[in-house]
Amino acid sequence: METSDDGGNEARAKGLAIYTEMFGEDRARKRLESDDPDEQRLTELLLEHAYGSIWSNTRLSRRERSLITIALLAGLGRNDELESHIGAALRNGCEMSELHEVMVHVGLYCGFPATISGHKALKKSEQI
Repeated sequence: METSDDGGNEARAKGLAIYTEMFGEDRARKRLESDDPDEQRLTELLLEHAYGSIWSNTRLSRRERSLITIALLAGLGRNDELESHIGAALRNGCEMSELHEVMVHVGLYCGFPATISGHKALKKSEQI
């Protein structure tokens, strides 16, 4: 994967902009400032592919992608990432009431343990 230090890679630059909008400047800066080579590689993959290629695609809005992401993370029990993406979903235009309804839907297809864990993550983020 070839990227330049000045952010010349279009997908990477686009990905960084989206990531920053979704998760905030502090989190983006921390991710970029890591001196761990493995973390740097993961950051490049996330920025270029996940955010620069997939999240930037306009076939689905960021709001729609957030709803899907919340459902998938809850259904898979990926609670650390779920908590991170709840804030991003709210920044992407989702309402907390919609996210609670997503958890009800998750329960239908993934079971009550997944939906209960998801609701706990939502409640935690409401208290922040």
